[in-house]
Amino acid sequence: RVTILRKLMEVSVWNRSVDKAKNLFSEEEIKEEGVTFSIKENLHDAVKEAEIIVISLTNYDAAYSALQQEVSDDFTNLSPIVEELKGKLVIQLSSSKPSESRQWKNLMEKAGAINIDGCVIGWPSMAGSDNFSVLVSGCSEEEYTKYRPILRVWGKPTFAGTGAGQADALDMAVLTYLQGIKFGFMQGLALCKQAGVSIEQYNDFAKHYLDVYKSVLDDTADKVSKRDYTTHINTTVNILYEFNRSVLQHAEETGQSTEFLKAIDAPLHALVEAKKGQIDQTASFEYMLKPNSS
Repeated sequence: RVTILRKLMEVSVWNRSVDKAKNLFSEEEIKEEGVTFSIKENLHDAVKEAEIIVISLTNYDAAYSALQQEVSDDFTNLSPIVEELKGKLVIQLSSSKPSESRQWKNLMEKAGAINIDGCVIGWPSMAGSDNFSVLVSGCSEEEYTKYRPILRVWGKPTFAGTGAGQADALDMAVLTYLQGIKFGFMQGLALCKQAGVSIEQYNDFAKHYLDVYKSVLDDTADKVSKRDYTTHINTTVNILYEFNRSVLQHAEETGQSTEFLKAIDAPLHALVEAKKGQIDQTASFEYMLKPNSS
């Protein structure tokens, strides 16, 4: 929608459901915005006529299915649609994990296409703004710079690296972090609700400390990059372990869910068992990286 509304290039739309493609804009929007785009019922024809192909489907399996491409390790046999990708720019924005992006890059290399694998972070309503992140990898930095204006149509591009799947890894990392914030917030809501504490008061404190916590993130990243958990200790493993155990016991006593708290407990417990309770709690990272080596 953003690409069409900005009228920067001619756009052809293909969807597995023709009706969905037709409903991309309402009749009122078409009239008011003066948008024009063509709907292709045959994907082979659409790919053949296009110079830039943007794929945004549920996952890579859906992309392979749409391209009628059999999945294999070496992609010896290319489908007629994939053969049409030779020399063309293919921007793959379907949801995936790093291993799938690496496999996709193999296919694009076999097809002789210019591959950019990426993913987006943001709500659909953010598309086209700087709040809508477009993470990119699987191409050279020169290619990224060359095609950045195209990527800029959808949001704010960020180059994650030349390796296929690096954008996926960054996407997973950011969303895992955000999920941790939200689920931690909801665990706190449960604690407050059970104790009769004002949700509004808790919400105000949570937002305040979210801003304060930025410096903690910097400190954590610094400690991890240096692998130094014995200098400038802020909170020891023992202290955080005992506190979390107290919260965990309280949750059990009051009948609340404990799964989130047990996930926090796992790395701390492993470090305590390994007689590493006096080092900084950031050492939990080593458990997360390789659970059996902490």
